[in-house]
Amino acid sequence: GCGGQGDDSLAENVQENFEAQADNLEAMADNTANAAEAAALENQADALEEQGEQAEEAIDEADVNASNVNAM
Repeated sequence: GCGGQGDDSLAENVQENFEAQADNLEAMADNTANAAEAAALENQADALEEQGEQAEEAIDEADVNASNVNAM
């Protein structure tokens, strides 16, 4: 519907925000000499990327619902 692209860019921004946080954690993991800490940071990064994708999908779903309501 109208304005769909604007809404999608919000979803994209949210996802990229999580992605950036995940990248920071991965960089920290690369820089630590502690293997256990590195593994924990990698896991946290994976979780953030997962969260970002879920948030992006949720926002996209909301967009679809909103545009359906607006179309009526």
